[in-house]
Amino acid sequence: MKQLIFVTLFVGLVSPVLADGFISGNELRITCQTNLADYVYDQKHMRCMSYLAGISDAVGGPDKGMNGIKFCFPDMTNQGQLIEIVNNWLNDNPQNGDSNAAILVVKALSDEWPCPK
Repeated sequence: MKQLIFVTLFVGLVSPVLADGFISGNELRITCQTNLADYVYDQKHMRCMSYLAGISDAVGGPDKGMNGIKFCFPDMTNQGQLIEIVNNWLNDNPQNGDSNAAILVVKALSDEWPCPK
């Protein structure tokens, strides 16, 4: 029974992503640029942190990457830094807003933290 509940909740959480195939940079920017006065701040903030952590864990490091783009975290990196870097990059590159958010996150982190050659 617990497994059925988990699967039902999981599908409900990811179904908007599955319907479109990906989220755009514009959608991620809106999700990650919430403020404390926003009544859904906690939801948006957690969604943003989870998305960035998932991408970072999946493709971060010198032996990983996405589409040939790699990034390497400095020691003691935290999720607040990820959010700030990605927000700044999305704001500075609005022409990429319709692109896949995952690749934009990787580009933003690669610009900030390229892997040593």
